[in-house]
Amino acid sequence: MSMADVLKFIIALAACIALMLVIRTYGFALYTIPDDSLKPMLAKGQRVLVNKLSRSQLKQGDAVVFGTGDEKMAGRIVAVPGDTVDVDGEQYLIPTRCQIDYDCEYCRLYLIATGRRQVLVPAGTVVGTVFRWGKDQRKE
Repeated sequence: MSMADVLKFIIALAACIALMLVIRTYGFALYTIPDDSLKPMLAKGQRVLVNKLSRSQLKQGDAVVFGTGDEKMAGRIVAVPGDTVDVDGEQYLIPTRCQIDYDCEYCRLYLIATGRRQVLVPAGTVVGTVFRWGKDQRKE
């Protein structure tokens, strides 16, 4: 094996690693479900693929992973911006933006069910939608 062949191999290996890191950072990531809050759709310990590219097209019923840093949770979207929700008999409108002339990814809120509780989550903290494969691909 010549030095040129070794150099070509190292360059190809470095390119593959760089491509893998870009895809994992901006495209897709593996996630392990931490609890049984999404049963029967997802069980504790199940590994799922999270599509980070689909964050702008969230709709009611989507299973998503959200959170910041190492604190990630999975849940199902119950309400999207513009929906009206009932909290203790009171009606609340989930805003589509925080100000008339300002729209950012942290202004749009989603109501997400995580088992027995529901939380309002800024769109900017949604990592992506959950993609299931194999036997778990059946629709709910």
